[in-house]
Amino acid sequence: MLSKYDVSRERDLAYAIANLIEAECHLHQTCAEAKGDKKLKYAEVIQAIRKVRGKYFEKILKNKDYGTWCCFKHLLSAFIQLSEVGTKLIDENNLEEGAEFLTDSQEVLKMFFLVNNVLGEKNDKHRQDRLENIQNHDGRKGHNNKSCESNISTKK
Repeated sequence: MLSKYDVSRERDLAYAIANLIEAECHLHQTCAEAKGDKKLKYAEVIQAIRKVRGKYFEKILKNKDYGTWCCFKHLLSAFIQLSEVGTKLIDENNLEEGAEFLTDSQEVLKMFFLVNNVLGEKNDKHRQDRLENIQNHDGRKGHNNKSCESNISTKK
């Protein structure tokens, strides 16, 4: 049994997908700068990463409306990039701005779960319950965190 402090499997999977997106982005630049056979080898690795990413996107995505796949990819990418910038700012001893970036990164991750979990629900009552849960939940089972309240509106 997982600890009550452990993040959900869904959240772990979202982190994994976000990191696959970032690995792919880093390899885009490396591939572009490579010469000869190395360029093709990097392209093959990018192709393999995309297949793995697609496999796990299929497992996590509940909302498969037109256009959401790409939206999900961009939200997860923004989440990880904001986290990276926040960590770099903290490393540069710019603690306040770094913490703000980390908070914003979590808000973007909440948007991912909002679009995936809530807007993908068929039942309006269940959709509203899930929305309220996501807005007051930081991803750990049974752990409410009012300081991380989302700015996402519940108005239709």
